[in-house]
Amino acid sequence: MALVQQAFYLNIEMRDSGNNLTSKTFQMTAATAADALTDAAAIIILWNAITDAEILSYSVAAKFVEDAPVIPPSGVHIENLAEVVLQIEGYANKKATLTIPAPSAGIFAGVTGENSNVVDTADTDLVNFVASFGSLGTNTLLISDGEHASGIVRGRRVHRKSRRG
Repeated sequence: MALVQQAFYLNIEMRDSGNNLTSKTFQMTAATAADALTDAAAIIILWNAITDAEILSYSVAAKFVEDAPVIPPSGVHIENLAEVVLQIEGYANKKATLTIPAPSAGIFAGVTGENSNVVDTADTDLVNFVASFGSLGTNTLLISDGEHASGIVRGRRVHRKSRRG
C-alpha cells in the first residue's frame, strides 16, 4: 500500500442573503503546499470580485490516493462499524462517538461469542489512535465540537443499513 499525493483542492464556503449555504471546490495546479496556500489567497480575491455571496471560509486540502488499489478480502464490509465512545477532556458527563467502518477484528475483545461485538478498550492500536485526540497524547486531532478526548469509555460492533449489497 502506497498513498501518493494526487492534487491540492481549494474549497470555498459561501452564504447568500437568504442565509443559504453553498460551497465550490476547485482542483489546483500547485505542486507544493506552500504554493497551494499562496495561490488560494490570490484566488479568493479574484473569486470575491465575481460573486455577491459572502465568503465564509476557504480551505486547501491535499488529496492522497492509493497507487495500486486492491479490493480487501471477502468479509470486509464498510456497513459494519465499531462505535467507540470517548470521554471528552474536562467534562465528567460529556462523551463523543467515534465510528470506524470495517473495523479490524483485532480491536474486539474476542473473535466469537458476545465478546466479538465488544470493543477491547485496551487494544494497543485503538488506544494509540485515540491518543491522537488527547491534549496529553499526540494532540493531532479534535473530536465532536473541536474538543480533546481523554480516553475510551466503551465500544461495540454495529451494522449500518445499506442497499449496496
